[in-house]
Amino acid sequence: MRGTPRLVAAILYGGGLRLLEALRLRIKDVDFVARLLVVREGKGGKDRRTMLPDSLQQPLHAQIELVRRIHRKDLTAGRGEVWLRDALERKYANAAREFGWQYLFPASRATVDRRSGIERRHHLDESAVQRAVKARLPHRIFGTLSPRIFS
Repeated sequence: MRGTPRLVAAILYGGGLRLLEALRLRIKDVDFVARLLVVREGKGGKDRRTMLPDSLQQPLHAQIELVRRIHRKDLTAGRGEVWLRDALERKYANAAREFGWQYLFPASRATVDRRSGIERRHHLDESAVQRAVKARLPHRIFGTLSPRIFS
């Protein structure tokens, strides 16, 4: 695996996150100093903290810089907002445009939010990671077994 799916998979494995927990991470949920990831509204609707493996620090710094460039481009184009829960959106009026609230793994393009009608960039779709994992696992783990058994 390569690129973003590989980094997501490494977070799943190294930090013990579920797929949607990893994809819903925001920039502000990565704490390099304390070496923690903050999972918001995980299983059972609870927040939790998990470790940030040392091996992921450099790739995550690079990912954050990529998100910074995407966010600047979106702001220049008059977009740059992400979805926030209603209570957060009311409490922090400008948070949806702030860099810290941007998704760590943004979608490749912005789409119109059906709830609000606003064009926003959501997080990467889980199917992108699932496809990448499925494409690699049968050949890696099971060697000579025919991949047809996994279809």
